Amino acid sequence: MADASERDWTTTPGFRPPPGPPLPAIVQGIAMVARPQEFFEGCARRYGDNFLLRFPNNRPVMSVSHPNIVHAVFSGDPDQLFAGQGNVVLKPAVGPNSLLLLDGPRHRRDRKLMTPMFHGERMRAYGDAMRAVVNRHIDSWPVGKIFAIHPEMQAMTLDIILATVFGVEGVDLADFREALTSLLDFGTQSWFLLFIDGDGEIRSQGLGDWLGDKSPLNRFIANRDRVDELLFAEFARRRANPDPTRTDVLSLMMQARFDDGSAMSDRELRDEMMTLLLAGHETTATSLSWLLTWLYRYPGALQEIRTETARLGEGGSVPSEKIGELDYTFAAIKESLRKTPVIPVVVRRLQSEQTFDGLRLPKGAIVAPNIYVTHHRKDIWGDPERYRPERFLEKPVKPWHFFPFGGGNRTCLGMAFAYYEMKIAISEIARRTKFRLAPGYQPKLIRRNITFAPAKGVPIIFDRIER
Repeated sequence: MADASERDWTTTPGFRPPPGPPLPAIVQGIAMVARPQEFFEGCARRYGDNFLLRFPNNRPVMSVSHPNIVHAVFSGDPDQLFAGQGNVVLKPAVGPNSLLLLDGPRHRRDRKLMTPMFHGERMRAYGDAMRAVVNRHIDSWPVGKIFAIHPEMQAMTLDIILATVFGVEGVDLADFREALTSLLDFGTQSWFLLFIDGDGEIRSQGLGDWLGDKSPLNRFIANRDRVDELLFAEFARRRANPDPTRTDVLSLMMQARFDDGSAMSDRELRDEMMTLLLAGHETTATSLSWLLTWLYRYPGALQEIRTETARLGEGGSVPSEKIGELDYTFAAIKESLRKTPVIPVVVRRLQSEQTFDGLRLPKGAIVAPNIYVTHHRKDIWGDPERYRPERFLEKPVKPWHFFPFGGGNRTCLGMAFAYYEMKIAISEIARRTKFRLAPGYQPKLIRRNITFAPAKGVPIIFDRIER
């Protein structure tokens, strides 16, 4: 448990904190939940590249967006810049063994074990399963009726994860889907952040005791326990009946060995599986939902995707071995992530005093490269408010200018997996459907826990579905 002086690192003797909103922490927290886009943009206009933020139950956060400082943070010594300690808000869901919460040698050890499962040939091995799930969901979407696409994308990406990462099927799939959906419904709500303290612990037992079974937090814990029960039962079943031919990520993780010959424990497996679920389900579903809003508003980009898909797929689906050639589609995905990044910031907690391009911060400080603000800098992008995929085809983009999956040694392990999945999904949607946003709907950015999502689930109408 950190004491008060550790929590408020801005009180370090000799340190003069940079400017930031003078509002109380609870007011800043409400503003971030209620009007996140306006809050960030207002801070950037008033305070410039760097500003100090305060939120309830958590340490102050130093938001930075100047590319020189972002570069310095991402290229700094990872043993002095701990990302895991900055991600403790995720601890109630993913657990203490999550790659997101680990730092130092333990992080390097676990990341080394897991990296081969998400790169190279593995992507093509998942391609057919991903495409089958995408087309099954497209087949189920109503034609000519308004419906919210974000929940549909969530269901689709969850099924992709269950098939390729968890490797569960049939009745097991239904049980997992129900339990995981209930857990995610609670864990992705913005109010949840208000009950997590700076150590990643839930701190509202009084409220929970008062409301009993009706407490959202108690229901979250009950759903988490149910998911754990199903996962540990699956681990036991597979250990009792090992099948070396299985290629899902869970089976590969159970077969993998660290350098010393040891395997992951069941608790480590559980935490990493929950990490892959959390990192790969909500974020990808939200990214695809945002992408559809941009493609509707910029029909020329959608037509380019259709043309590219038709050429590579010769009138049908683009085969797995050609997904990497979807250059314009990839650029359209990246431009959507630039305009509307799903994760607004990434964080590092300093283990010693550090200076980043003239910005001096004391030990214990939380420095947060601000993805949203950096992605909207005019000095980098020229016309940041315009959706223009071509900018990603014209010249290489520096990784400290564009970092929707984080940067440095903490770049999201599942980045290649997510990009591959999104390219398959959007190429199939573009090939098989025509769509428009519901009349009168104006996309608006809202906060869902740690993500920036489109309001109202993106009500959409599909006019025609082809096979």
